[in-house]
Amino acid sequence: MKTIGIVTFHRSHNYGSVLLAYAMARTLSSLGLKAAIIDYRHHASELMYGFVWWDSSRTLRQNIHHLISHGILGRGRRRRRVFDRFITEKLPLTRRYSDRSEINEHFDYLVCGSDQIWNPDAPDSRDDIYFLDFGDADTVKFSYAASSGSRKFFAVDKARTGHFLSSLKRIGVREQFMKDYISSTFGLESTVNPDPTLLLTQEEWSVLEEEVPGLPSGFILVYSLLDTLRSVETASGIGSILDLPVVHLNHRTKARNNFAEGAGISLFDVSPGQFLWLIRRASFVVSNSFHGNMFSIIYRKDFVCPVFDFRDQRIETLHERVGLGRERFVSSARDFVPSLRHIDYGPLEAKIATFRKEGIDFIKDCL
Repeated sequence: MKTIGIVTFHRSHNYGSVLLAYAMARTLSSLGLKAAIIDYRHHASELMYGFVWWDSSRTLRQNIHHLISHGILGRGRRRRRVFDRFITEKLPLTRRYSDRSEINEHFDYLVCGSDQIWNPDAPDSRDDIYFLDFGDADTVKFSYAASSGSRKFFAVDKARTGHFLSSLKRIGVREQFMKDYISSTFGLESTVNPDPTLLLTQEEWSVLEEEVPGLPSGFILVYSLLDTLRSVETASGIGSILDLPVVHLNHRTKARNNFAEGAGISLFDVSPGQFLWLIRRASFVVSNSFHGNMFSIIYRKDFVCPVFDFRDQRIETLHERVGLGRERFVSSARDFVPSLRHIDYGPLEAKIATFRKEGIDFIKDCL
């Protein structure tokens, strides 16, 4: 059996990051490969998502604040535990590496992606491992649904970046912006891939679901990574129209987000499996998270995406490819018209199936 190593942000305590890593490994395994996620621990990621008592890269004030907030008050402790449990139990990991020069395992194939591994604002993305600058001479390398978070990346060192991109058998990206940017900046062809999470079916995701007890039978789920308070306000307004309570899935430890006005129930220490359960059980979803939108589509949910001052090219590409266009984007509850109450997925099924098949065919071609 041939082997494939996956390089991505699999240790990020972010629902999309761990679930797409899971989907990537499951998909590759279903194609007859022995898939393993290379358990590379970048120092920046360890600082961001783990708990380190003291670190020289922080200022004295930052270390003291971190010590009090996370060490003494224990903020985020349970959240770290539920994510670490998922990573350890559900992801097929290699042994741990802190330096890519230590990776001495042989892989027939290497793939980088998905996630925002080429986002210049992500401190760990500046490591060349995310361009697959390792491996044996006969190892086939490709990227799949790699993203820069809708930002231009690494053009300052154009020659070096171009060299890495040219070494890939095929370049797969997650949004149209990336395809256009790579073509204009590096003169290279790339393909827009569906996020790995779309490659698995509802039934395949349902095996991971974990119940969140104590919730009403019907509710609006709001999950926002940007403009949280305005998103909750939008969800609250829609909740009044639909006569549904609002459940806020909060991804931050900030107290003001926990008590966002209009959120009847605020959840914080939610596991990846519970995240999936919440999406499936919600009567309506309000989310400007890429994976909030993606799993709403996977579970065929009624949803809207609140947008304010920032355009997310990843979400726009996703909506365009599955046939939703821009009708699901709202700037407030005032934009919620009766036609947005339900999504008729019937006419979209063919486009969703085609997009998924394109992803599978792309991977097969790389193999």
